Amino acid sequence: QYMHWMGGVPWAKRRDKPWAGGVFLPPFARTKGFRGWKGWHKYGEEFSVENPQWLAPFELAPDQLEAAKEQDPEYKPKLENLTLAEAVELSLIHSRDFQTQLENLFLTSLQLTFERFRFKVRYLNIGGTRPTSVLTGESIPDTEDSLSWTNRIGVSQLMPWGAQWAVELSNNTLWLFSSDQTGSASSLSYALVQPVLQGAGRKVVLENLTQGERNLLYGVRNFARFRQGFFTTIVAGQGGSTVPGNTGGVSASAGGGQGYLQLLQQRQSIKNRELNIRMIESQSDRLQVLAAQKSDRPYGSVRLPADIKLPEALGDSVQYSAASGQIQWMDPVNISDRDEQILLNFAESDYFKSEIEKFVRARIDDRLGGIPKRPPIQKPILPDNPTENQRNTYETELEKYDTRMAEFEERLKAYHEEFESRLAVQLPEAIQDYLDAVADMVDNIRNVTTPLQVTQLQTQLVNARSGLLSQQLTYRQSLDSFKFDQLGLPTDVILSIDESMLQPFELIDNRLLELQSQAEFLTKSRQGLDEKNPQVVSALSDALKLLTELRDRVRTDGIEMLQRDFQRFENNLPVRLDSLDHQEDRDRINTNYENDHRLFTRINDDLVTNVDRPIDTVAEELQTIDRVPPSPDQEPEIHLKKIRKLISDVQSAQEDLLTIVQGLTVIQVNLRVELINLNRFDMSMTESTNMGLENRLDLMNSRATVMDLRRKIEV
Repeated sequence: QYMHWMGGVPWAKRRDKPWAGGVFLPPFARTKGFRGWKGWHKYGEEFSVENPQWLAPFELAPDQLEAAKEQDPEYKPKLENLTLAEAVELSLIHSRDFQTQLENLFLTSLQLTFERFRFKVRYLNIGGTRPTSVLTGESIPDTEDSLSWTNRIGVSQLMPWGAQWAVELSNNTLWLFSSDQTGSASSLSYALVQPVLQGAGRKVVLENLTQGERNLLYGVRNFARFRQGFFTTIVAGQGGSTVPGNTGGVSASAGGGQGYLQLLQQRQSIKNRELNIRMIESQSDRLQVLAAQKSDRPYGSVRLPADIKLPEALGDSVQYSAASGQIQWMDPVNISDRDEQILLNFAESDYFKSEIEKFVRARIDDRLGGIPKRPPIQKPILPDNPTENQRNTYETELEKYDTRMAEFEERLKAYHEEFESRLAVQLPEAIQDYLDAVADMVDNIRNVTTPLQVTQLQTQLVNARSGLLSQQLTYRQSLDSFKFDQLGLPTDVILSIDESMLQPFELIDNRLLELQSQAEFLTKSRQGLDEKNPQVVSALSDALKLLTELRDRVRTDGIEMLQRDFQRFENNLPVRLDSLDHQEDRDRINTNYENDHRLFTRINDDLVTNVDRPIDTVAEELQTIDRVPPSPDQEPEIHLKKIRKLISDVQSAQEDLLTIVQGLTVIQVNLRVELINLNRFDMSMTESTNMGLENRLDLMNSRATVMDLRRKIEV
């Protein structure tokens, strides 16, 4: 609201001298030195241009605003999560362009109303004059004084063919004061005029009426087109839209500017930039850790049998730690091509294949719960010379025996089928994991992460953050422009738009990003997990508690969410495949889905093997340490070795959990990309042109204008 104040009192309440102090001059208070009409104030005074109820749909009445401002002078109204429909509604309420064009259409309709009025019966005298009443008095010295009163009234009508009839009644009354005489005379006149040449015929007489009706039609079409463009401008903010003038023609354009969808696009760009910054930060942290660990022994992560014997030709140069799941090279800076080839060829040896197959078989058997055991029942035996009851009992027991043995055979068959199916997949994967670990170990030795790479990545991070600030500033400026130009709101109104329309394009859920951030924090912080820390047992308990809580959240906010995404993908898969034109695209989607499903199954297994079991093992060991603290007679090295193993297990589980969350992120991106459905535009150029020729309102008006010019020639 805008209020002019004088001495702390609103001007509307200052009735003594409204113009005092020269602060504000009310309308017509003084006009060229003359006092104006007092009646200008009888309908009250209002200094608010905006509708005082414009915030009522958002539960912000004027009295609530005043009360809030009294409590907090810095209070500003808030419109949070503004939807597209609400934005259009506010634009229609406050747009001066829209109101102006609506009033112009009204003026065009008034012109048609006047033309129609010309053919009505009108109170006009003969000759087109209005009814009159004239009172004339004469006072001449030494003569008679008289008073004359003349009244004339008539009606007339213009006919469509040009004829005009008129009837007039006149009365003249004369008073002579010297002789006290009074005289009155009345007359009734009529006239009928029919043009013969000029101005004759319906074509000429009805031309202005016809043109007025056509102008109103043009105005309605132009106003409808303006409304379409007005809505497009609010939604998309592209260019402008033609608007109607007060004569039915095109007079101006509704200015463009930022639209609702453009603001959403900027918000999505900001979200993408924030995600890129998070990824760069994560990559920078990893490179910094690698740069700080160059003095450590290079390793590759892989799960192998704990008692596996690595190639004897390498001696003690290579070692495998089952506790950490790492194959380590003792020389941190040098490995020959021969040594690398020996490690790679080791995967082809019969010994390695035999050991890795035993390891994979044991792991699969453990995950399947072991081979089904035969039911502890014996096959019934029919005695010699059985009685009828014995025979019936034998048949009943034999039937139960056959049923249970059939069920056992079915379970055993299902177990072997599932076992062989998993073995066919996991055995090649285990061998490939070993080769990947060797490649990672060799890469860590030969490809040293230099500080220059870290510096370059940090420079990229600074540039990305600077770009984010620039995007955020541009978004705020666009939001202010949208508030002022499109919605007609003051720029100090706190406004936020509803971002629910961006959810179909959200490839990574915020909950999954939060889980990844927490997993990275756990991996980097270590939280006092140092064997030299006197409170290492307490630190292990705290770390285990945080790890357990994060593991549970990964199951609820990660695994279960991915299961829902898989279900949505499977429901949408037939529609998605039908929308593709090429078979290779369909095969690609099916292949990607199978790979994602296989990776998801593997992640579930890794969560059980690499996270759940270490958590349970560490929890049991910590309980044992709490119940039975180390005695003075116990070797310190034994206790220290146990603590070192527990720390290694916790850290390994933290890293595995981070890997699991990252894998879930990759799967979710792959699934949600295929869940995006866009409306396909299949209209050809010919169809588009024909639709435009049929529905374009401005084209209709242009054609009609050509007809108007032709009609002018006829007239």
